[in-house]
Amino acid sequence: MRSLFLKIFLYFWLAMTLIGAIGILIALNSTPNAALNYRKEQLSSAGQTLIDSYKAEGVKALHDQHRRAREENLPRMLLLSREGKSLLPGRALPRHLEQLASRAIDQEGPVTDRGPRGAWVVMPLDNYLLAAELPRRSRLEHLLNPRRLGIRLLIAFLVAGGVCWMLARSLTAPLRRLREATREIAAGQLQTRVAPELRKWGGETGDLAIDFDHMTERVATLLNNQQRLLRDISHELRSPLARLNVALELARRQTGELAIAPLNRIELEAERLNIMIGQLLTLTQLESGQGISRTEPVALDILLSEIVADAAFEGQHLTLDCKAEPATVNGSLELLRQALENIVRNALHHAPAGSEVTVQLKVRQTDIHISIRDQGPGVPPAALGRLFDPFYRVEEDRARRSGGSGIGLAITERAVKLHGGSVTAENIPGGGFEVVVLLPRA
Repeated sequence: MRSLFLKIFLYFWLAMTLIGAIGILIALNSTPNAALNYRKEQLSSAGQTLIDSYKAEGVKALHDQHRRAREENLPRMLLLSREGKSLLPGRALPRHLEQLASRAIDQEGPVTDRGPRGAWVVMPLDNYLLAAELPRRSRLEHLLNPRRLGIRLLIAFLVAGGVCWMLARSLTAPLRRLREATREIAAGQLQTRVAPELRKWGGETGDLAIDFDHMTERVATLLNNQQRLLRDISHELRSPLARLNVALELARRQTGELAIAPLNRIELEAERLNIMIGQLLTLTQLESGQGISRTEPVALDILLSEIVADAAFEGQHLTLDCKAEPATVNGSLELLRQALENIVRNALHHAPAGSEVTVQLKVRQTDIHISIRDQGPGVPPAALGRLFDPFYRVEEDRARRSGGSGIGLAITERAVKLHGGSVTAENIPGGGFEVVVLLPRA
């Protein structure tokens, strides 16, 4: 049981239920005849009223009481003499009432007898005998009798549960809000703040909310500064790079054959630098949380075929196999091209010569499944979770020889997320590496 809410709720509920049950048992044991005394008080009060009416009005009061009981369906009450005889002239008591009256006289106390319709009680009262018919209780009344131990324990259990539920909820509500806020921040919503909501709790909870907001503001500032720095550097590098290309062309015209190889090398590195700057600009744009400015239907099968055809021209030492079913998504053609091209080129760079790179596109019921698989050595299991982090490279030397900068897969992951999809990478048992892209169907 990992939920803090459930732990607090169940512990408090159990404790309060035990306390309530012990209190009820103590109360019942301290007044064992409480129910009987309560019933005797009711009958005594009603019987005294009947006796007063009889003393004031005589037999007429008894007749009126009998008539009201029949008309209003009230419990019957009979006033008997001290000897157990009916005070109504010409009316004999039923045999079972005569026996109850005789027992009450002998015992000088109340006696009861249960019958099919309920119970009769005969009790001495002010030089008279009072006989009262108590109707049988319904099952619902029997269940809801507040003097029964079972219903007391049930009520204590439910009340304790309600109180503990509210207490546990109030204690864990700030933690739930902080958890939601951390998820929002992890999703890139750096404007999330919790202090306006949690400051009302006061104490340590309010202080924690304030510190949490300060931390969020600091993280947001650092990330914004990082993105601004990358963007500014990328823009500033474009101008000297353009001038470098111009100077390179002039150098080609003014030098001889001996300078061709060095100049070609300079041109290659300048092109790599230009690609890296373009990737940095794309990454900073995606990291800033900006959505797709313009969407259009993109035929993924055609796009993937074009990417594979371009890659096959460069990777002539490999075999590329592309199987793509017709599929269309709504999104940015340029971002999707970069995302898929980065994966395909990454497979080309790390697949051994003479091996095969397989590209497949399948349309499933809920999404579009794209897989790029190579027969390379794969990556260490510890590195799988960081492949899509910016500037992360599994092997520095190999990445530098292949021209990798650690930006391409980061762009892929963010571009796919912008289209509502996901991308994963895994090693294939027996050798090989596979990247899977899932995109929602149009």
